[in-house]
Amino acid sequence: MKAHDQKPKLAAFWLLLTENLRRCEADKKIMECPMSESDIVRLKSRVQPIFDTVLECHYTGEFNAISRIFPSLSSEVFDEAVGVLKPMGRPARVEFLGAINKVSEIKLLWKVSYHSSDEELLWELLIDGRSDELKFVGLGFDK
Repeated sequence: MKAHDQKPKLAAFWLLLTENLRRCEADKKIMECPMSESDIVRLKSRVQPIFDTVLECHYTGEFNAISRIFPSLSSEVFDEAVGVLKPMGRPARVEFLGAINKVSEIKLLWKVSYHSSDEELLWELLIDGRSDELKFVGLGFDK
């Protein structure tokens, strides 16, 4: 292989290495300042009423209220989730499990039990971790 043939490969490798180092630096900054217990308690107290609304919307099928919290949520996806949850009944018990720091998000976790089911679901709510305001960027449950 000629030396001039190696230059594009080296440049691509260097670019990849540089990008990986940048990501590691970003990860390192996040990991150096994880949320304290008091931060998690404050965040939970701000988010819990909103999460309760999310659960109620899924039970009642009220799309308009949840679309104000998650504007990018489509009615089709919401209706599908309502169809999965409806047979389980109204949420009976909601237990906050904690928060996980991600690179650009904070993931909040809840365990939810339902009146008409013995099964519990793990719910997650994702918040933009780069913003000082509450900006919800994701929502889901494990079924």
